[in-house]
Amino acid sequence: MIDTGSADGVLETSIVYGAVDTGVILRSSGYSNYLRAKLTTGALNLAKIEAGAGTTLATGKYAFVLGQTYRI
Repeated sequence: MIDTGSADGVLETSIVYGAVDTGVILRSSGYSNYLRAKLTTGALNLAKIEAGAGTTLATGKYAFVLGQTYRI
């Protein structure tokens, strides 16, 4: 975890889609509370995890290919 000292910011990263549930964790306040951007074979999902329970905030359909690098 990287503490930026700011509640808001912009993250840009490259991810190689190579496994189930490839993604990044955002705005973490612990193991049970965070935002997650996750690539699946058919979509990019943004979810809010609160007290360990997930809620989907947004989904964008896209056919991600295993082994490809994607910039998000």
